[in-house]
Formats: sequence, structure tokens, C-alpha cells
Amino acid sequence: MELGNYRRSDFFIVLSRVNTKLRDDYADLDELLRAEDLDQDDFISYFDEHGYEYSPAARAFKEKQDQ
Repeated sequence: MELGNYRRSDFFIVLSRVNTKLRDDYADLDELLRAEDLDQDDFISYFDEHGYEYSPAARAFKEKQDQ
């Protein structure tokens, strides 16, 4: 799956693929976004719309915790 098509794909498949890429292939989100030529604001907004946020410490998107 190419990440450029993430808005047309099932969210949980995208989540899994992105977190796997972050774990295995990239040092952080910025590197993934550059390598995959993705717009940072749109990409982060997509995850936010589904209740997820990027955790730099975990190097993964995690479900938002109620505050």
C-alpha cells in the first residue's frame, strides 16, 4: 500500500502500515513524511480526525487519551 493513498484506504490498515514503517524504516515522523512526500498538516489532521496523535517517545500514532 502506498501511503499517498491513505485517505482512500481503511484507517486501521493505514495506522498499522504507518506505525510499522515508523518502527522499521524511519527515525521519526518527519523522515517518513519527507520520504513518502506527504503533507504534514493533512497527514496529522487525518489521524486526529480518527482520535489518534503522534507520540515522539513511542515513534508511533497512539489513541488520544482523555484529558
